[in-house]
Amino acid sequence: MVGLGLESIFDNNVIVMKELLVHGSFRRQPSTWYRAIKLVASKIIDTKSVITHILPLERADDGFQALIHKKGIKAILLP
Repeated sequence: MVGLGLESIFDNNVIVMKELLVHGSFRRQPSTWYRAIKLVASKIIDTKSVITHILPLERADDGFQALIHKKGIKAILLP
């Protein structure tokens, strides 16, 4: 496993002991956007399981604060 950054949120021992497969990416190329859109559209990836907050745009700060304080995973802001 190779990583960039000062710290990791992953317990490498769990990854090894459970023989988990971890994919990483560097940068966000347009080709990855198309792949991600196809995976979500085909329902191969369940995005609902990571959405913890759906808020109106006026409450954006509440969503960001929840994520900063690790009280959520993904916040969706509606216009």
